[in-house]
Amino acid sequence: MPSTSPTNSPRGWPAARPRTAAWAELALGDAVLGFLTATRNNRRGRGSVDAAGLWRAVAEYADSVPETERRRRMIVDRLHNTRTDRSHPANHLRLALLAARPQLPAALTVTDAQWAAIDAELEPGYQAVARAYLG
Repeated sequence: MPSTSPTNSPRGWPAARPRTAAWAELALGDAVLGFLTATRNNRRGRGSVDAAGLWRAVAEYADSVPETERRRRMIVDRLHNTRTDRSHPANHLRLALLAARPQLPAALTVTDAQWAAIDAELEPGYQAVARAYLG
């Protein structure tokens, strides 16, 4: 029977997140880009992260950002009226709409075995992108 509780995929990524937490990650985009750039530059010098570990390192970095910094970034986004692009409302308005709507149970759930199959299917693509990025 499919799991209905939030669980981690074999890659360690959350299978389900509160919707506001997922939107909060938008505010971390520049921080994650900085981490990726530093990782690529450090790798060229010392080889600390390989392609196989890149995405886990990115997830660990994003998870390590303190809640206070996440809140600060959300405030800055609101003050700057940050938006994905001109065709979308500002991120803070989208968050307000999500918060105002009732949160319904998941219509689709995924078992650990299904997560493993999905990850196995996507793994070659993950690795190709990581190798191309790291050079």
